Amino acid sequence: MGKNKSEKELVVVENKPEKSENVTAKSESAIVTWWKETVQFLREVWIEVRPNKGRVTWPTFASVRISTRVVIVSSIVLGLFIGLCDLIFTYAYSSIFNSAGTGIG
Repeated sequence: MGKNKSEKELVVVENKPEKSENVTAKSESAIVTWWKETVQFLREVWIEVRPNKGRVTWPTFASVRISTRVVIVSSIVLGLFIGLCDLIFTYAYSSIFNSAGTGIG
């Protein structure tokens, strides 16, 4: 097993491109390679997310509607809670510092 592994490593080292290649050719090759990989990736994504034949299970309209209502109600409740906390802390802050300021004068 160790012998095969070292042989594979030697093959990888031997297959390295030479450094004397043209810089323009490298960049064009890199762009073409990137484009081909991107197109392949998007094809694979489309295969997985197709509405009827894909692997992704899409939520029903009723499920999305319920989830949307939960998010809206939760946002309103959290906003009211934070606003109430702000009022309480503002009142407490002003009470503490206004009473401290009146004793000095």
